[in-house]
This record gives sequence, structure tokens and C-alpha cells, in this order.
Amino acid sequence: MTFTQIKYFIEAARCLNFTEAAARLYVTQPTLSRQITAIESELNMQLFIRNNKTLRLTPGGTVLFEELSHLMETYDTIVEKAREASFGLIGNISIGVIDGLDIAGLLPDFVEHIETVYPNIRIHLIRSSFSALIDHLYDCSLDAVITYDFDISLRPGINYKNIKLLRPVLIIPRRHPLASKKNVTLKDFEQESLVIVNTQECPSGVELVRDTCRQLCGYYPSFHFVDTMDDAILWVEAGLKCALLNDGMTIVKSDAVKVVPLTDLPPMNAVLAWNPQNNNFALPILLDYFKTKR
Repeated sequence: MTFTQIKYFIEAARCLNFTEAAARLYVTQPTLSRQITAIESELNMQLFIRNNKTLRLTPGGTVLFEELSHLMETYDTIVEKAREASFGLIGNISIGVIDGLDIAGLLPDFVEHIETVYPNIRIHLIRSSFSALIDHLYDCSLDAVITYDFDISLRPGINYKNIKLLRPVLIIPRRHPLASKKNVTLKDFEQESLVIVNTQECPSGVELVRDTCRQLCGYYPSFHFVDTMDDAILWVEAGLKCALLNDGMTIVKSDAVKVVPLTDLPPMNAVLAWNPQNNNFALPILLDYFKTKR
């Protein structure tokens, strides 16, 4: 049974009048009759009970009409979805965000933009650690990630765009002895153990802090290594460790810590990173938005 024959049968079954159905299909009545006969022959069943004045469906014809009508509705829905997808109007986009980063000034406007302009694109957001974000970026299970430039700049095959300038800060628990000191500098932490994400997770971050302390203060810092940025924040919030972080993190808003700007240190950037090999049609929408808005 061809697609055209299905359309002919459904219209005939709906009208229960070959002449009227043929007119709606813009074919002649004999053409429609031949096609119905061909369908009955192919299926080896009678679909219509015909007499001089009436036309009605057989039980088998009734079942076929109901099921094929549903099939055509499904077909129309599929075609419409495909048409929308071809214009980038339906799909998914997954964005990863580094642990601890405050996204209040980064993502809400974009999410609102997508929900307003592209309501059929679903956004998926996850927080994760440095290495997991990169792994997911390479295998395209994430379409884009928001992380730091020092971690992404040397990653081969990854593109990125700066989206927010961040300033280095020391984060000190309020109960820590150095929190009561009036003018705290990085030199004061020569005898302290700074909590930091380990070298396996973020080697560039460890190098950055180590080189900063050596070049500006003349010492190699002692580190307390943890597995994730969330773990580092947890140690600070618990009042046990200090950390060299940035002013774009959620912890800077906490009353439980003292935030000391480090004006002698160069700023860093939060970046939007993506894999140019990712063929998700919705990715250019994200990139175009940040290109024009940032």
C-alpha cells in the first residue's frame, strides 16, 4: 500500500462517498475506485460494503481507518518536528558549569532568551569538576562549559570565549587568626596550608598559585589538596583552611568568610568553551548569543 493509497482510503472512509472523496482529493471518481480496489486486492480483504445508494466500512475497513488515521497524525507530527529542527527550533543544549562559580550574571539572561525565542529547545545545566567538564566537552555529551581560562587555554581542539573578568581574592574563614588582621597579604600565608584542587584535576591551577607565591612573595606555598572545587569550598566554609580563589565565586557572598582582594595579581576570566567538532545545531544559538551580548 503506497502513501497515496493510504490518503485515498482515509478520505473515502471519512466521506463514505467516492464522488465526494475524489473531489476533495482532486482526482476522478474512477481513479479513486481503482485505487481502493487495488488496496483490497493487496490486503485480500473487503474494506467497503457498496450498494447503489450507500457506502459503509466493513469491520476490517473500520479498524484500518482508525489505525491509519492515527498513523497519518503521527506522520504529520514527525514531519513538523523535522521541519522545526531543520531551522534550529527544536532540540537540546547541555551546558556544564565549574563548581563554585556564581552564574547569576552569566546564564539567567540566556536561559530566558532561549525560553522566549526558542521554546522547543530544552536547556540542561550541570555543575562538575575541571576534568569532568573537559572530558564531556571532548565527547560532546556537553555542548559547552563555563570554566576558567587558565584551565582551558592549553586544551587542544577546544575553542573558548572570555565572558567575565574575575579578580583573585583570598578567602579566609572568620574564625581563622588571620581574619582579624587589618592588612592581609599573600605573604602572610607562607606558613599556612592553602586548600586547592589537586594537580590531576587541575594542573594549571596549582602551577598558577605556586608561581604567584614564588614570584611575588618569594616562597613556595604549602597545599592541602582536594579532589574538586566544591571540596575546597567546603574546607573553607568549615573554618579549617584558606584558599586563593576569585571574586566570581558564590563563597565570596558568605558571612562566614573574609574576602581579601589581591590587587597585585593579574585578573583571570570565566570563559565559555566548546568543541568545534560538536554538530549540535543548537550550539551556534548559544555562541551567537554570547558573541552579541558579551
